[in-house]
Amino acid sequence: MIQDTVKINGKKYKVTLIASGSCSNMKKLTKLTIGKNVKTIGKEAFKSCKKGKEILFKGTAVKSIEISAFLGWAKKITVQCKKSVLKKYRRMLEDSGVSSKITMVGK
Repeated sequence: MIQDTVKINGKKYKVTLIASGSCSNMKKLTKLTIGKNVKTIGKEAFKSCKKGKEILFKGTAVKSIEISAFLGWAKKITVQCKKSVLKKYRRMLEDSGVSSKITMVGK
């Protein structure tokens, strides 16, 4: 899970970026929750998480999903997000090169 905020030395910070390659090759990752403050998912951020099959976006802040961010996930993935960003997030995922069949679920 990518948290909404992190606490460092007693100070709270919003998590707004998932850095390029930062979570790639996580062999046990099957389900991913993206915190509500995340605006950018970097290049190859979750590449080759081969068991990955479910993504939940908690908010509507994502503005960019960079190339190959979810490349190498399971053949079929389910993405849950708010109905208001359903089409936008599908387009960003497809534009980033998701090689899986995507089932979008609006809530």
